[in-house]
Amino acid sequence: DGGWMWQLPFDNGVTSVGIVLDADKYPLESNRRAEDEWAEQLERYPSIARQLMTAKLVAPERVVRTSRMQRFEETIADDDWALLPNTAGFIDPLHSTGIAHSLCGIELLADCLTQFEGPERTDQLALYSKRVRQALTHIDELMRACYLSLSSFRAFAASTMMYFAAATTFERRRLEANDIRSGAFLCADEEWEIPFGWLASHQTDMEERAEEYEQLVMQCIDRYNHVGLMNPSLNNMYSATALPE
Repeated sequence: DGGWMWQLPFDNGVTSVGIVLDADKYPLESNRRAEDEWAEQLERYPSIARQLMTAKLVAPERVVRTSRMQRFEETIADDDWALLPNTAGFIDPLHSTGIAHSLCGIELLADCLTQFEGPERTDQLALYSKRVRQALTHIDELMRACYLSLSSFRAFAASTMMYFAAATTFERRRLEANDIRSGAFLCADEEWEIPFGWLASHQTDMEERAEEYEQLVMQCIDRYNHVGLMNPSLNNMYSATALPE
């Protein structure tokens, strides 16, 4: 309720663990220790506390807390410089979009700097800036739908499908077109009819009416659903959603 947790294991035995909290439900209190806030969350979820019972803090050897994570730079590129996507803006770690978005940005910039000069390069940097802005705005909308769905697991699962539909479609199109300038990351340059109105109207009865929301999401992703998302018989478990070989 009002947040989610990540656990990312690395090959060296260290696992990155953290909790993202909704600032409206858990306002940041400057005089409160990060350790106390962490302990409160573990108390709310005993299963997580048991899981981390034998864990020890490394690099850094203390609990750390950030302020608001979201940021969005007004100017992303100009005639002779450009920000990488993760520097230009950040929304939320929920869908782990940062690495993929940065790689797409590097690809565009490398092409711009090696293939274009003069006014053409300026035009390509403007296109890069537009693409990054479109993607960050789209990621923000995909995240918003998930956060508005947190009161119902079934609705939340449906909301995540919009991201997976966007990701798999972008990957497929990128491979088929073989043109890095053919479209924005996560199909962000297209119109997405995300049912925000329904989500706003059903915050109190979302679980009871989750099936209705699922139908709206299925309509939203219909033209992007190439991998069989939202198949009721699979119970949200997909053995493969990668591109065909």
